Amino acid sequence: MSDDRLKRITGAELRDFVKHRMQMRANYQPVIIKNLIRADGGRLPADALARSLMLEDPSQVAHVRAILLRMPAPVLARRGVTHYERSTGEFELLVDFESDDEKDEIVGICDRKIAEWNRREAPRVRTASRDLKVFERARCRCELCGAPAAAGFAGRPSTDGSGCGVSRRSR
Repeated sequence: MSDDRLKRITGAELRDFVKHRMQMRANYQPVIIKNLIRADGGRLPADALARSLMLEDPSQVAHVRAILLRMPAPVLARRGVTHYERSTGEFELLVDFESDDEKDEIVGICDRKIAEWNRREAPRVRTASRDLKVFERARCRCELCGAPAAAGFAGRPSTDGSGCGVSRRSR
């Protein structure tokens, strides 16, 4: 339910803003506007908008696609669950279901497995600030093998000769 005290604009005003006055440094604004227009009642949870932003970011899609093809796809293929057709870039589920109820049951089990994993792993999710602390502590070397970070932290070359993008002053 919308707060009646909030100023609302017309479709014409939004069109003018999008066409002429919107200043973009990324695609966030039009993605958010487009998704809210399509949403029932013009409202979406922040998580839904965040997912939309990720899906509209080609670098995010490419990153997740690379992960998909590197790990879960081969595992599921070896187990006879899926097949990936390289020529079309499509995955196929290799399952014959008895009924829609059976599909719904398995989707429910998958949902529970996802929620379980998220509860267990969410506290350990990597963040850029955590990565920075790891690089600082390890003096820009791999903590497993000691190899120097070739391209520097997050691909930034060092500016102080430290071998990574972490300034010696921040240590």
